[in-house]
Amino acid sequence: MILLICAILDDQQLRHLLHVATSLRMRALVEVHSQEEARRAVEAGAIIIGVNSRDLTTFEMHPYLIREIRQTLPGDRIIVAESGIHSAADVRRLARYDVQAMLVGESLVVSNDIPTHVQMLLHNANHTTQVKICGLSEAEHIDAAIDAGADMLGFIFHEPSHRYIQPERVSSILAASRSYTQPAKGQALPDLVGVFVNKEADYINEVAEQVGLHYIQLHGNETPEFCQRIKRPVIKALSLQDATELERMEAYRDVTWRLLIDTPTPDWGGAGRIGDWELASLAAQQNKILLAGGLTIENVANAIQQVHPWGIDVSSGVETDKKKDSQKIAAFIAQVRQSENISREKLES
Repeated sequence: MILLICAILDDQQLRHLLHVATSLRMRALVEVHSQEEARRAVEAGAIIIGVNSRDLTTFEMHPYLIREIRQTLPGDRIIVAESGIHSAADVRRLARYDVQAMLVGESLVVSNDIPTHVQMLLHNANHTTQVKICGLSEAEHIDAAIDAGADMLGFIFHEPSHRYIQPERVSSILAASRSYTQPAKGQALPDLVGVFVNKEADYINEVAEQVGLHYIQLHGNETPEFCQRIKRPVIKALSLQDATELERMEAYRDVTWRLLIDTPTPDWGGAGRIGDWELASLAAQQNKILLAGGLTIENVANAIQQVHPWGIDVSSGVETDKKKDSQKIAAFIAQVRQSENISREKLES
């Protein structure tokens, strides 16, 4: 394999070198550092595209550059994450962005136990469960979620919900969050998810821009066509009554980022009741799903073992008297990670 750095090649040179590599039956990794370079790489015909989060001029790190670039790249390209990959949270973040490979250097060089470090990176890339803490409304609970290692933070913009939060307030509580504004060294920040129910697309896109949301969760009866009008990757919530409804997922597969399987309720979720895990397991075999509905510290490990979801979504399960509980948030996430360790030990035994 050869490395072609987009920043030092013009379009003609890039196309020529890609042609030479192909003629010699060699693979080329085309490295990009911006949206514009990514566009050039795609137009030149690059199949393997590496997104380097390190600025080659200043050597400054931009760990979330790949989130921005990944959304613009065709799904048939192989995406490689480069630079700044040190921790389990880093690798889970890359898994969220549908990265197929990672180029790791520095963290291995400084490691005292390279085999164990490699094993940790591979495990978190391929066998961990993403955790979304939903219904947040206070800075202290955002701190608790980030400190415990949450992968996504959810904010509910559905007025009838007692967890509803005004869009302008989200910005203020994020600004008041110590862990969000001043993350610990090497700490990967979670992505922000906005939950909407049957709102107009223009309103959703406006709030997404205002708040800085990374993903949009649609929890009403939004159609596949509606999902395509949203300017952020979409998580579509579906409540499946029985196995015959698994076909409904097909209509959303190509227009959403992830599907969320929730317990059927008359009021668009939030009931805190366990759903049909056997049915959810069938859904998880066909799609990368988030599992929601009645999950608690006590049952989340069983849910993961039975359903094998890509992610877990919890709200009432980390509350006391309908308010988020920092200790429950930490304990819930710890239980998820512990269940993953048990699964890994079983695979290795």
